Amino acid sequence: MSDSQAPNTAAAPGRTLETLTARYEAVLERLAGAKPFAKARYINEFLEVARRLLASPGGVEFLAGQATAFDRAGVFQGTDWDRPEQLQPGLVPATLTGGSR
Repeated sequence: MSDSQAPNTAAAPGRTLETLTARYEAVLERLAGAKPFAKARYINEFLEVARRLLASPGGVEFLAGQATAFDRAGVFQGTDWDRPEQLQPGLVPATLTGGSR
């Protein structure tokens, strides 16, 4: 099969974002509904979907609008980011400044 005959397997950007946001919403719903001791079961899947969204056109904007929802769902539960007011800026400057110093 020549290149001109190869099937187009690339998803359209809008479709990719639509698929990822649907997956995000399903994972977030499971995470939000989980008992506190079981939330860790869903965190890795959530972070993987978030990583893919961050790499997709429109994904950063989508996640920015979802920050309160994923915070309430318990994404940061049990981590230093659960209490950001206690973070010490000297230890995490790149994180708190977005990479600039």
